[in-house]
Amino acid sequence: MSAPITFPDYLNITTLLEKSVRLDISLQTWHQLKLESLFTPSLMVEGALCQFCGGENAPGNMYCSRCGKQIASVMPSGRNRHGGKKGVDRTRGGIAFLILASFLIWLPLTGTIGLFFGAIGASLIIFYRGNFGGRHVIYPLASAAMFISGITLEMVLAGRIGQAFSSSGSNVNGTFAGAMPLLFGSFVGQALVSLSFAIILYALMNGAGREAVWCGVAANIAINAWAVYVAYTNLERAILAVAGSQINYVALESVGTQFASIVPVMYVLLLIPPSFYAIAYFIVLGRIRRNELPAAEAAANPVR
Repeated sequence: MSAPITFPDYLNITTLLEKSVRLDISLQTWHQLKLESLFTPSLMVEGALCQFCGGENAPGNMYCSRCGKQIASVMPSGRNRHGGKKGVDRTRGGIAFLILASFLIWLPLTGTIGLFFGAIGASLIIFYRGNFGGRHVIYPLASAAMFISGITLEMVLAGRIGQAFSSSGSNVNGTFAGAMPLLFGSFVGQALVSLSFAIILYALMNGAGREAVWCGVAANIAINAWAVYVAYTNLERAILAVAGSQINYVALESVGTQFASIVPVMYVLLLIPPSFYAIAYFIVLGRIRRNELPAAEAAANPVR
């Protein structure tokens, strides 16, 4: 008569069975990995990003160590190739800086801070743009070129406008002749800056994001066109008030009062375009968070 199985014996038996099953599974996985490595050698060299949870895995892992799902063979992590998951996270940080800059840069009191934040955000997006591949490799560079051109044009024309006023003296026609092209050039500079905010993430946007960003561009162009018109009409009134032998203080006071009433309205209107840009940028952040971006083929072949 055999002795009854005790609890420690039961534990030993189940442990042996578990080891046997795990060994069989491991051998099967190893043979499968060797077969797949003939077609996807990168799996044997570097780790992979899980396309479901974004977790980074050790080289050779067939299943994600975080969520347990099978890892696609086209999602190498690229830990040493342009940042990998770290590069994607840096891009997300760059987008956050860009959202702040899009609101601050249009307001006179915070414009310098907005330029600083925008430079940080754009630098991160440009440096790690290869993690997303496709047209995104080109768009951030084109955006930077547009932004620098627009800001440079604005600064040069601001100085030229001052020179036009100081050199014209009492020549009203000469002042208008010199100022109007400069005002139009300033409008072009603002349009370039607005387009730079539109295209920097354009390749990563879906349909809703692109609609939002173009609404922002249209709003910015309309607001700046109105600002040029207001500046032109009030400039004409101000110059006529001081062009005669005696200064028309009543007319000057009227111009000052109108400007004072327009400035708060302008501040409110200037918040409309960045609101559309922020919506588009948040849509891109959502796509990255849901692992829709970067695309599998872009993650497999990051370029700079």
